[in-house]
Amino acid sequence: NILAGECFFTLEWRPIPGQPPERALQLLEEAAARLAARSDGRLRVEHTPMRVDKAAVTPAGAEVVRFLEQASGNPSRSIPFGTELPELIDMGAEACVFGPGDIRVAHRTGEYVEVAELERAAAILEAAIERFC
Repeated sequence: NILAGECFFTLEWRPIPGQPPERALQLLEEAAARLAARSDGRLRVEHTPMRVDKAAVTPAGAEVVRFLEQASGNPSRSIPFGTELPELIDMGAEACVFGPGDIRVAHRTGEYVEVAELERAAAILEAAIERFC
């Protein structure tokens, strides 16, 4: 039996609306304390929180959502990734996430957005600015 001297892992938690964003960090800290106590000091757990974001919800019936659905021809849906949306909502904005491209190819090697999609999104955003601003 060979035991590793160190172990590293990344934990990502996406809270649901109404759930405290610190909950996952709290659970991790409680588990780490239990493990350290059981190991008679041989085990040490260190963690570095990168960000703790709360969930954000824009109602499906929000005017901006309805506008973007109609303009893009795409139905709204929830997204499984982090954005600055919670901060915008905290500032009082009726906001949602919208943009061109396919999230499955975003933020990775070979990322791309087709020019036609970019031009279409720019036109929709221009119309949104004219309507809402």
